[in-house]
Amino acid sequence: MRIDAITKWLVMLFLTHACVLSPSIAAPSDFPSTLDVAGRRLGLNGVGVRYKAIFKVYEAGLYVTSPVHSMDEFVALDGPKRLHLVASRDINASELGRMLVRGVADANPRDQVTRQLVGIAQVGELFASRQDIRRGESFGFEYVPGDGTRLLINGKAIGKAVQDAEFFTVVMRIWLGPLALDPRLKAALLGLPEVVASATTPQ
Repeated sequence: MRIDAITKWLVMLFLTHACVLSPSIAAPSDFPSTLDVAGRRLGLNGVGVRYKAIFKVYEAGLYVTSPVHSMDEFVALDGPKRLHLVASRDINASELGRMLVRGVADANPRDQVTRQLVGIAQVGELFASRQDIRRGESFGFEYVPGDGTRLLINGKAIGKAVQDAEFFTVVMRIWLGPLALDPRLKAALLGLPEVVASATTPQ
């Protein structure tokens, strides 16, 4: 599918402003305590699990150069950052692309989404180039200052980086922003007590 066709598809999905997945609970996961990215050592800030109904969809780990406990702290933090996800079931790659689009639309102001349509289309096309993310495979997003945001699959960068720094913020609001898709997963990634996220994050 060409970028221009995907962009039209993204606009339609954005205007419908659909939801992503049903709520879940946060849970511990087995992730490395540190990762080396672009010459910097990143530490595991928090881990959680995303469920659809009662079924695990993926495990998530947030890696940063210093601990953060809010979206504002995360955005302000210098250095590389990574959201590392591990599939808990086989997931259709096109489904992941659709979830990304819907999540971005739900979690961000419309004008910011509009500015990032080309980048979202680019990532959607990369997902669409695969058939599935198999159970146990990893995927996620990595931001490196001066390089941009890359989609990672099984630890390898796929395609070109999206260079606009705002793109990474727009994507990460899906998990960490005020309208995060799952308050309890957000709390787990940010190392917060579950009750805090439930009380302060819109459902």
